Amino acid sequence: MNERYQKLHLLQTTPHTDVWEGLDRENKSPIVIKTSKSKESKELIDQEAKLLLELRHPNIVQLVEHISEQYTSSIITKKVNGESLDYIIAKQVVSPGFALQIALDIISAIRSLHNSEAKTILHRDIKPGNIVYCKTENKAILIDFGISTLLGINGTCLSEVSGYTMPYTSPGLWTPTGDARVAVYNASKYSHQCDIFALGLTIYELIAGCSAYNLPNRSSEGHHAIIFNGEISPITVHGEFSEGIVGLFYRWLSSSPKDQFGNLDELENAVKNCPELAIPEIDIINLSNKSTIVEPKSNRDLFPTGFEVKNGIRAQKELLKSKRDKIEAIAKRNVNGHYMITGIPGSGKTYCIITRAIYLANKNPSWKVAIVCYNKKLQKHITKALKSLLRSGSICGEMITIDKSHIDVKTTTSIEADMLGYNFSDNMSWDEYHAKASERAVPKYDAILIDEYQDFDESLICFIKKICISKVSSDGIKHEQITLAGDPAQTIFSKKHSRENWERWGITTTGRERWLDETFRVSKLVFETCKNLFKDIYPPGCASKLERMFSNPLSQSGKILMVAGTKKITCSKIIEKLLHNRVSPQDILVVDTEFKNDSTQFREWFKKSFSKIRI
Repeated sequence: MNERYQKLHLLQTTPHTDVWEGLDRENKSPIVIKTSKSKESKELIDQEAKLLLELRHPNIVQLVEHISEQYTSSIITKKVNGESLDYIIAKQVVSPGFALQIALDIISAIRSLHNSEAKTILHRDIKPGNIVYCKTENKAILIDFGISTLLGINGTCLSEVSGYTMPYTSPGLWTPTGDARVAVYNASKYSHQCDIFALGLTIYELIAGCSAYNLPNRSSEGHHAIIFNGEISPITVHGEFSEGIVGLFYRWLSSSPKDQFGNLDELENAVKNCPELAIPEIDIINLSNKSTIVEPKSNRDLFPTGFEVKNGIRAQKELLKSKRDKIEAIAKRNVNGHYMITGIPGSGKTYCIITRAIYLANKNPSWKVAIVCYNKKLQKHITKALKSLLRSGSICGEMITIDKSHIDVKTTTSIEADMLGYNFSDNMSWDEYHAKASERAVPKYDAILIDEYQDFDESLICFIKKICISKVSSDGIKHEQITLAGDPAQTIFSKKHSRENWERWGITTTGRERWLDETFRVSKLVFETCKNLFKDIYPPGCASKLERMFSNPLSQSGKILMVAGTKKITCSKIIEKLLHNRVSPQDILVVDTEFKNDSTQFREWFKKSFSKIRI
């Protein structure tokens, strides 16, 4: 290996290649080094390098150098700083607008590959793992040309390259056999259309959170026939989408050539015509009541904090609806077995649990479903919210046909009392009570949903597993239908809720995890919503009074305190306001919950600035 390139960390190893993260010593930039481990893989890497040499495009990974030695070959590419789409899919549900922008980036990349009849490059492995979204540059990049090939003028591949990723292949690549469950992959059939189809499957999965094919499991058994027959689920199964989105995927993933897009230009126009890519004018509202008109570059930057689209309150409702739709898409995900939803405070975990409980009971009317939490206050909140959602008449785009009798809302102690036949009393310890309940536990519920899983220790998790009825899914595997939602950062237990501990406790969620990383508790958003709501419901004569009330929230006449800034700024302004309103320093207590180095500096600054106030 050239001394210019230093290997740092092994990223991936296969029987044929090793992939390293490295450093280009010459310009101090991060790189990726792929090295062959056999004669066959050396030939593949040499071919991949030859193809990359021909490509210079902002949405295609950039080749730095190709090093070919007697027994090994290496290709060095620039490291793309970002997240692969398969990581994003596992972590969160994204907006259709974001997914369509990704599609436009990769369509542009594919166009440069399929550039001319004389020298067409087929990628042959477009999938979520081979597309990286670079947040800093706000673009998607296509990587890994390991099984790419050239297509000749007559439509035949100019190199013999094997390999494929089955869930991202098109029906036309498979030839039936005598066995209805088995089809044979035929690489010679690969064409421009196959790259386009694979991108369609990828973008569908990015929007819906699951495969377009009705694949029963992650293994390849039974997949041949499903893909060969083109068994695509309409995207409407996964939520409510515009006619533009529905029509787009109907053509994009059609197994009939007459219905498919004829070329990339047709596809690109269809993507651009989807209403999710429409970019309205936006007012950015600040506390001094000055407005700035901005034109965001794309839908990815459409909603900065505190935005107000013209027509005020309607836009705020649309933003909240968009967040709710994302949560509902997670709630109605078709999962056999354990399903884990992790989110930050205020991200909608409880709403997601309640929605999923209704969805499961509605889909399976004979099931008995339970929502379980640790404390009574949360139980009351869930019960009230459940009744409200049931009264709404529909959820996740479907009519509700069940009532509250199908879903129990229980605390851990009340569900243990159900098993024992009596409540906890002072004549026994909690450990004894839990142990007796666990001994008498019998399967009772078809599905159990745990809210705030960080409040549950090992004994409670094992108890929940005992009272959940095991079912055999279509893939022949026995499992319990248990959904867990929570935030491990809030746990009170010394044994953390890590993947290792979950698996030791009998909870396996690999590939069945979702993240909620946006909060509904955005103070700026709430402030602007209230402001616009007042404008909508108060008579015109009150306009001047409302304007005074909202124009300067920190003034003496203001009724709303809205502060933004660093810890020092926000703390200073709030304390100054309290002191101005004649609150005694001895009656003020500041609680700092952080224990980092910068927090120590903050406390030292605070004691100097406000010597009479406790922190």
